[in-house]
Amino acid sequence: LEQYYWEKDSQKFYSECLSLASVYKRASGYFRSTVFLVALPEFIEFAKRGGKIYLVCSPELSEEDINTMEEGSRYRETFILNKLDREFEKLIKEAKESDYHLKVLFTLIKCDVLKIKIACLNRRGIYHEKLGVFEFNDNNVVSFIGSKNETYSAWSDKGNYESIDVFASWIWFYYKR
Repeated sequence: LEQYYWEKDSQKFYSECLSLASVYKRASGYFRSTVFLVALPEFIEFAKRGGKIYLVCSPELSEEDINTMEEGSRYRETFILNKLDREFEKLIKEAKESDYHLKVLFTLIKCDVLKIKIACLNRRGIYHEKLGVFEFNDNNVVSFIGSKNETYSAWSDKGNYESIDVFASWIWFYYKR
């Protein structure tokens, strides 16, 4: 994990943390399911390992993400957990479809891997906090704060110029892309 900090490659940082983490806690002003396209294999393996994602975001969501979240929540009530591997194998086969990120969102909610809470303010403006925490089985933690939302544009190396401060339970340093 440490090697990617110094490369200043946010996509690799994100992928590496997901590939090792057991829990991902995230607060973000914006969420788009296209973020799953940044680290497809890592999200799937994370879920298959029993990983959990806890997301708090503003209500500024795409209509298709809202509909997919609602549908995934309805199916979660009747989903049998021993079908998890089969669901993700099916996703891998469908990876080339244009709505793949929506299928990943649906499956993560349906399998109870992703829990989303919407932050609504009782004043003007939107919830726009941006921080994340990756928790690992060895009790180590990597956290970050900065300008990144939970979107493809923020995490992809083809996207926005963003910066984050990264804090590891075993080291501290500044990371900027």
